[in-house]
This record gives sequence, C-alpha cells and structure tokens, in this order.
Amino acid sequence: MVANSLSLSTWQQARWMLPLRPSTQADIAAARAEACTCTARRSPTGRPASATPSRVGLVQPAAWRGMNLSLRAHRRATRATRGSAARPTAASAAADAAAASGQAAGDVALSISTFNILAPIYKRLAGEAVRESAFREEWVARNERILAALRAVDSTVVCLQEFWFNADLERMYHDALEEHGYQLFKLPRTNARGDGLVTAVRGGQGVSVADYEPILFNDCGDRVAQLLRLRVRGGEMLLVNTHLLFPHNANSSLIRLREVYKVLEYLEQYRQRHGLPALPIVLCGDLNGTKTGRVYRFLRSQGFVSCYDTAKQHADNDACWVSHRNHHGALVGVDYIWLLNPSAQDEPLTADWKAAIFQMIKAKLGEAGMEEERQAFDFFRSDSEAGAQGQGEVPEHVTAEQFKYAMDQLGLTGEGTVGLTRVEIEELVQCVDTDGNGVIDYDEFKSLLLAPSMEETYARIKEATGIVELPWPSNPAASATSPAPTPFTVQPDTSSAPDLLVCEAQLVPDPMARGVWPDDYSISDHAILTAAFTAAGTHA
Repeated sequence: MVANSLSLSTWQQARWMLPLRPSTQADIAAARAEACTCTARRSPTGRPASATPSRVGLVQPAAWRGMNLSLRAHRRATRATRGSAARPTAASAAADAAAASGQAAGDVALSISTFNILAPIYKRLAGEAVRESAFREEWVARNERILAALRAVDSTVVCLQEFWFNADLERMYHDALEEHGYQLFKLPRTNARGDGLVTAVRGGQGVSVADYEPILFNDCGDRVAQLLRLRVRGGEMLLVNTHLLFPHNANSSLIRLREVYKVLEYLEQYRQRHGLPALPIVLCGDLNGTKTGRVYRFLRSQGFVSCYDTAKQHADNDACWVSHRNHHGALVGVDYIWLLNPSAQDEPLTADWKAAIFQMIKAKLGEAGMEEERQAFDFFRSDSEAGAQGQGEVPEHVTAEQFKYAMDQLGLTGEGTVGLTRVEIEELVQCVDTDGNGVIDYDEFKSLLLAPSMEETYARIKEATGIVELPWPSNPAASATSPAPTPFTVQPDTSSAPDLLVCEAQLVPDPMARGVWPDDYSISDHAILTAAFTAAGTHA
C-alpha cells in the first residue's frame, strides 16, 4: 500500500473548524439581514424565517482516517496531532482482517469512496435567499478542506456528486487530485443544471481504467451516471457513479426506480456490446432513498448487497446509520456502495424501465375504465387531426404526437407526476413501433397492453436470481432492540468468475455510524462512505 503523503500540519488544518474571514462574515451578515427583510415582507405572519448561516468547518479530529496508512503509522500520526489513540480505518481494518485469515495486506485490491460534496450553488448561507456560490472565499475554503479530507481518506477510486462545474473549482480539483496520481472523469447534468459527477481513479497498484462511458437519463431531473470499466489486479469490474432524483413528491420514488432501471439496462447492453462475461458491478453514489424505499428493495432483489451493511453485518431493516442531513434537518441514510458479484448473476440484468412504464400506462387505462384493447386504442387516437376536422375516418394508427398527448391525459407528464420527458416518450414509441414506420398500429399497440404487472415481473426476477423473500417486519425501527432476519437472501451458484469481497467499510465522520450528526461537521451535508475490497481466492 502507498503511504499517505498528507503532512501533519495539513492533516490538523483539515480537521478543525476554520473561522470565516472578517470580510466574508460582514458580507454574509449583510446578506442575511437583507434576506430576513425580504422574508419578512413575504411572510404572512410578518415573522422572518431563521437565517443563521451554515458554519464553515470540518469534523473533529477523531473522525478522518487515512485509508492507505498502516494501522501503526496512522496511530503514530494521530498521537502526534491529538495525543491519543484512534480506531483503525476501513483499509487498515481490512488489512488486519486479511492478515488474520492468512491473506497478505497487499491483497486489498482497491478502496472506493463516494461523497456528495454539496455544490456551492445549493449550499444555503442565509435561508433560501443566499447561496455559498456568491462568496468565493467561502466555497474555495470549504473545498480546500474537502480536498484535504479526500487526500487523507486516500481511496483508489473517489466518486463525487454535486460537483459544481465552475472553471476555478474544476481547476482546483484537477490540480489537487492529479498531483496525487488521480485521473478525473467529469460529467455535468443535462440542460446546464450547473452540477454533476466526477469520478477520480488513481492508477498503479494493479488498477487502471479500461473504458469510460457517460449515461444520460434524459429524464425530468436531468440526472446522469458514469460507467467505468476498471482493470483490477488482472481482472475487470464495472463501476457506476450516480446521483438519483431528490424526493420532491410522492412520485419521486418511481422516477428514481426508473433511473436505476436505466442504469442496469445500460450495463447489460454495454456487456453485450463488448462481449464481456459477468463482471463484478459496483454501483455507488447518492441514491436519495433509504432502506425502506423502492430502490433499495429492487437492488436487493437483483442480487446487489450494500457494502457498508455487509461489512457491519446489518440486516436490511436495520437503519441505525445516517449519511445525510437534508435541508429540512432530517438525518437519513441515502449514500450507498452497492456490489453485485458474478456469482449472483445467473441471468441477464432484468430491469427494463420501458416495461415498467407500459405497466403504469396499462394501470392508468384501467383506472379510467378502458380495459378493452380497442377502447384503449381509440383513446390514444382521439387527438387525430383528421377526425377533429371531419376529414373522414380516423387512421388506424397512433402517431408520436398522439402518444405524447395520451401520456399528458393519463397524468404521466408534468410537475408532480412520474415526469416522462419528450425524449423518454420517443423511446417508448420506438419500442412499440416494431416495424419502424414511425407510427403504432393496432397489433403493435396490443403488445403494449401485454406488459406484465410489477408483481409478475418481481416474481420472475426472484425465480431467475434465487431470491428467498422472508417476512418484512411491521415496525422496521424495532430492529434496534430485536434484530429481524434479512428480508432478502441470495442463493449463490458456483460460478468460476472471480467475485469481489468486502473487507471493510466506513462512514466518516464516525458518529454517523451510530445515527449521530456531529455539530462541528460542515464541509458537506453528506458523509464520506468508503469500502475496501479484495478479490476472492487471493492468498499470500
């Protein structure tokens, strides 16, 4: 393992609260006063909302751990900075575990960190009215501390979300990370949202990038993902970094599920395009959903395991840890590093977002009392210009524009819905239009109505992947005192493809593992989540 090159002075600076500069304090105070004045003018009660600026600083010294420091060297560094011993890091604990099992410490193949760094355009300094991006000194200082923290963690791969695509900030990260041997892959969100994803990979030590492709969801949230094919110690793996839609309303979980469908669908297509065998898949990022959500349950049904929960031996219904404090002040666990090994990939990835949407269309038609095929087809043709203008018989097909109009009428587009975009609707039409003539005829339309229900699809997934579903507890919170069995378990096969094993995982700051948010942590509203891996069957 490579020793961490972070100096002790930088290490100390990265850990302690750094005060705001006087000029910036005055600027924020003025902005806060103005924001309060504006809020008071708008408030029906005449009382301004709280406008206390976020504190700028970092977690207390006990939390940051150098992922590639040996345990002994790390303890020496910690004693030098604060005069006390510290707990081992994810990588050092993994090395200890490897040694205990007869593996060499060098068998730790790679470590992966995921971190939503809170874009300055989203960080609130004085309520909703003032954002950090207006104060250069503030976002520069905070991101310098983020970079110091990332250098201290020292993972092989770093997956960042909410990276602000500002020229100066890009240069700062590029220079700082490249200096430490990282290669950066950047992907802004679509429609110039301002932020996006960055994945940094440090070459050497048997790790290199074989391929990279961006994944554009083209959805209402303008979300994206990054796919990297990595070579690790002579083998290969697929890595995905993404940031799913924030839960704005009741339909957001369906949109996030669709985004995950698109990722898995893209992975399967990529594997087929390149003629690849089943490879370990690591999916990480800010998924904006907890263990009780649809995305979590779906990924478990596909054979994925949460690396942190695996390392800590948590059950699926054990929600004892947190990784995010949202702008409402709620503490939730939404950041994940998921692993799907070749031994759990008996069948191709079964996710198909279009099939899920067709099932929704079928359900919406049923709710409207249009269960007959002909009746539903006529509904889709009802916007025909020929029929509206009395120009004779309505054509026996559905155009792309008619299909879009029907989606509007069924409540599948627009704010507060599942939010289908024009691009997604065009993909749906192309999927149904099997002869490629640009319209959907009656026989093609009938195939749309044959889409299996979610229950039927899930049953097929369980049968294909060997999932055994156990009863879900009625009160998930009760697991803190009386642990329940894991709801989903996978029966692995004897595939010869090498698996990745989770050695250790860690949340930083440490208190978040216990569901506690440290008062003096403010470099982001998310924790750094790291997992260390080794290849199955590697021994000294």
